[in-house]
Amino acid sequence: MAQRPQPASLSVLVPRPTNVFAGIWSALRRRDFLGASIAFAGILSKFLPALLSSIPFASAQTWKTHEICTWTTVAVLAVMIIVMLGYIRFARWPDIPVPVGSLAGTVYYICDSYMLKDFERLSTLKKRERDRRVERMARMYKFGWTTGVSGEKKIGCDYAEGGQGFKLRTLTAQGFGVGGRMKGR
Repeated sequence: MAQRPQPASLSVLVPRPTNVFAGIWSALRRRDFLGASIAFAGILSKFLPALLSSIPFASAQTWKTHEICTWTTVAVLAVMIIVMLGYIRFARWPDIPVPVGSLAGTVYYICDSYMLKDFERLSTLKKRERDRRVERMARMYKFGWTTGVSGEKKIGCDYAEGGQGFKLRTLTAQGFGVGGRMKGR
């Protein structure tokens, strides 16, 4: 969202994964290969304690088991280092004053934005209905320096292009073809 405005399905409606297994699935669905590689490294890290506990040679195990665990551990650590270096090299994050992952950070970035008026009564709806209505709004969202409702400039998430943020690919932004049926039909 910091490089270019995104539609709701790729920005405000994307749920945050709570673990690496859900993270890899979510990243692959969004074609986010950097995120998928980080989640894959997280999955590999789940196996490291078992592999590391078998590295010190004990008389109760064979030499082959010791070798397999040692070299598998080396390979997993090498993959994790490569992913970390790739993340350092390719990840582009804007300078942000508050961490995004917390509730306070989320409130900081969306307060004083124009989109709050449109989202005012959506919290009482079921997730599917809420997502459908937000998609039907046909808005584009951005993250970066914005001018809020109060007129102050701050870093936050809001509509793209001066409070409008409509997708102009179709006429849905002007009210033509918006989902739902006409009364009397």
